[in-house]
Amino acid sequence: MAAPITDHGSREKYNTMDIYRELGVQIYKQRESARPEKTATFLNPKMRVNRELILLTLAVKVKCQGDDDITSCLDAFSASGVQALQWKKFLGKKVKVTANDLKPEAVAGINENCQLNGCDFQDYPETIQSEAVIETSCKNANLLLHERSFQCIHLDPFGSSVNFLDAAFSNLPKDGILSVTSTDVSAFLGKCPQVTMRHYNGHVIKCEYQPELACRLILASLARAAARCHKGLEVLFAFAKEHFILTAVRVRRGYKKADESLSQVRRLLHCNLCEERTFLKESLLAEDNLYKNLDCSCYKAHPGKTASLLGPVWSGSIFSQVFVDDMKTFSAEIPGISQEVRSILEKMSEESRIGNQSSCNPDTDGKLQTLGKRKIDLDGENDRKTRKQDSETADGGSTIPSADQKLEEKITEGGSRGNAKDGKEERNNVWKPERTNITVTENISGTSVIGRGVMAETYSCSDKEKIKVADTLTGVENKKPSVNKLKEEAKEKRDDNSKNDSSAQAMHTPFYFTVVKHCPNKGKWPRMKTVLDILKAKGHQAALTIFHHHGVRTTASLQQYMQALQECSDS
Repeated sequence: MAAPITDHGSREKYNTMDIYRELGVQIYKQRESARPEKTATFLNPKMRVNRELILLTLAVKVKCQGDDDITSCLDAFSASGVQALQWKKFLGKKVKVTANDLKPEAVAGINENCQLNGCDFQDYPETIQSEAVIETSCKNANLLLHERSFQCIHLDPFGSSVNFLDAAFSNLPKDGILSVTSTDVSAFLGKCPQVTMRHYNGHVIKCEYQPELACRLILASLARAAARCHKGLEVLFAFAKEHFILTAVRVRRGYKKADESLSQVRRLLHCNLCEERTFLKESLLAEDNLYKNLDCSCYKAHPGKTASLLGPVWSGSIFSQVFVDDMKTFSAEIPGISQEVRSILEKMSEESRIGNQSSCNPDTDGKLQTLGKRKIDLDGENDRKTRKQDSETADGGSTIPSADQKLEEKITEGGSRGNAKDGKEERNNVWKPERTNITVTENISGTSVIGRGVMAETYSCSDKEKIKVADTLTGVENKKPSVNKLKEEAKEKRDDNSKNDSSAQAMHTPFYFTVVKHCPNKGKWPRMKTVLDILKAKGHQAALTIFHHHGVRTTASLQQYMQALQECSDS
């Protein structure tokens, strides 16, 4: 263990520093300077909301772990170490905290702040001998992320974080959490289009939903970086305030998860006149008229090009309802959490339910309604034999017995043999029907339909029972399951968590509308509560958004929203 610091430097050094207190943690903070970002102990008090949200994120992550499991977490750009000290103070022995910074002066300041708070520190890569220790490191963040694996990583560089995403996802394990704080305002707000294209490979413009559009632009870059490491994403939450954007995602491993995440990165068509917007479907074919995808008719009434093609950006959900509710619960348990953060989580929890089918439809029992049909072919041949027989009958004119006729003949033949022989021979020669093609379909209401030819039966069952019931209908005995079936059962067990996560993170309504933009009486804005009451009275879901003080996220269309504002103005 490194020797404790006895000499804190000259008296002049500490005469220029103050002690900053946040959530019970004390930090040496340098007094105001012209370029605070150039100082070794840079600490921004305005980022307290950001630090508290990250603390709650890590608290939920630790809750999901076992009682004896220790969560390894990294503050890759620790600076003063206030974030790492807060993690250790409130989560204690359940976390193994590593505070890293590239500047040796900053690492020395972290060690001094650890001693100021009565916490031991350990220089990397020495072996940690105590659980009440913060590990300090002075390395390039990319190098450290490639060397070691952490279950929870926080990136807060000065500017863009895109240069560290590949290294972060390379060793992030399954169910690991990555939180990213982006402060390059000129890039993600589209003030410098060339920088936006270089960093995020996208195009954005100034619009009423610009903060959320910036969040989705950053999430798209996270999805692409994760896909390069054959990993997918589950977005936990996104938050924007003043000069920074905070995003938190959970990692899902596998090619399938990576492809699913990439499919959520799409282009956005934005009307420059009424600000109607819609995500374009993923297609390799060119469309004749992109304007027809918009619900408005501005392109018919006005000549010229009236819409802009933005993105690509993240088109999926940006809130996990279950995760946000857990953060809201922990905010009441951890002392010192500011009222602003609790208000943000309250709005975020209500906003995550807008358009969420699993939260608004009690008949789904927390699961999404599946549209269309899902087929399961038990023998894996996709009815090739049946189609071949049908084609031969149509071409040659010969009559080929169907599967039902063969089944009846074999049952009759097996019964006649059983009547002519004794009981022992009957048990040995009893006929077992062959496995036939069974399709399991699921309609919109969730009712499963299993059928083969004319033998069809409708019933309700769970996903795990579908194959079992199908085998019962065909008479197949499964006393000794095959290797393939055992593999399928194991795969179902592994996919249980992913199914629950996909149902918990249902698609909610993207983007929001503002009263400032669409109110018919400019300068006389109605009360937000009145707008929400009118929208809910019309049967729409509506809630205030965290991205704008006068913004409403609702399932209503733009025309319906403007009608509600007109009613507010008339009343």
